[in-house]
Amino acid sequence: AADPAAAIGGEPPPAAKLQADAFEAMCSLFKAALDGADTESDAWNGRDLLVLSKLLQLDSEDGKSTDILLKVYNHPLWSRVTFWEDVLLVGLAEAHSQMVLSRWSSPGLAPAKGEAQEVVMTTFLQRYMGYMVALGIQLDQARSCAERTLRKHSVLLGQSCEVYIRLVTHSGGPPPASNSVSADSAAEASSAAPDAEVIRPQVLASSEPP
Repeated sequence: AADPAAAIGGEPPPAAKLQADAFEAMCSLFKAALDGADTESDAWNGRDLLVLSKLLQLDSEDGKSTDILLKVYNHPLWSRVTFWEDVLLVGLAEAHSQMVLSRWSSPGLAPAKGEAQEVVMTTFLQRYMGYMVALGIQLDQARSCAERTLRKHSVLLGQSCEVYIRLVTHSGGPPPASNSVSADSAAEASSAAPDAEVIRPQVLASSEPP
């Protein structure tokens, strides 16, 4: 499924408000789905679950918003370097696929022969660093992971590699927003999970899932 926030220049839809029973049921489904994505190293579905977890919230009487991302904050998938590397490649592939589709619908947009390779950004790529920060990964570590991944594929990205590094990591600009998971909320999620093994700030693990 396409990232609902991935349309170039688009905005994500408003979060859906769920009653308590429905919210708890969705949390259980998300945890099970994340377990499957972790076991199968499934970056596509893992990415979709990451994005959708911000779009489902508990409709509480006190007006305080709690999204599913907070409830799955301690999932081991978020600690895997390979997941974040693969998710970045998924985002790049999706962005270029959208560009190709737009050219098919508007042939006049095709670049002239010899023109420099284009850089195309989606909302997901713009928020990529923010998702990592939201899950407790330090900003400098997140930037290092993204830059290392992009340089691994510099042959395919060509001259656009350096531009992607600058745009994706927001280097030279303000730190990316942390997608609304506050430090207090993160601490609450960590302490509330009896089987949580991840210590915040999160450290990316290079080991593969068992």
